[in-house]
Amino acid sequence: MSWLQLREWLGINWNADVKVLDYACGGGVMSRVLAPYASKLVGIDISENMIAEYNKFATIQNLPPHIMHAYHGTLIDPADPNPLQFSSPEFSDFDLAMASMALHHFADPAYSLQKLAERVKSGGVLLVVDNTDKAGGLAHKHAMEGTISKSGFTREETKEMFEKPHSVVLRRLQ
Repeated sequence: MSWLQLREWLGINWNADVKVLDYACGGGVMSRVLAPYASKLVGIDISENMIAEYNKFATIQNLPPHIMHAYHGTLIDPADPNPLQFSSPEFSDFDLAMASMALHHFADPAYSLQKLAERVKSGGVLLVVDNTDKAGGLAHKHAMEGTISKSGFTREETKEMFEKPHSVVLRRLQ
């Protein structure tokens, strides 16, 4: 599936203002792809180095912070389910929230999906791109191996996580 096909598949009106949350954004690979089409891109990550890379890209592309900016922090800590740092309107009512190649790092993936879905406006989309668990283990070395909670997700696990009641449209790439 090409990026253009993905944009159409998501069912978002890209001709209107589109507000995007790139959670566990890293250096912003997904945001970079959507930057020409979104009116606002907000990245959040626990790595200060990755936040710096994300914001460096935005600066190089002449995208001011009110259009593309990443923040250090987390939305998925059960000990702080509603972080004050992310309580302003800027951090809610997203048309699209996405987590790419990150869910397998989260201690409680289902809870994480729930917390991300809460940030999406009614009729919005939560997009998750991650590994499938075919081999039952990591097939490659990973710099963040110590943070990996799962090697990937079975179809049944994914279905169970996405069947939780949410007020957003949940879709999954096959």
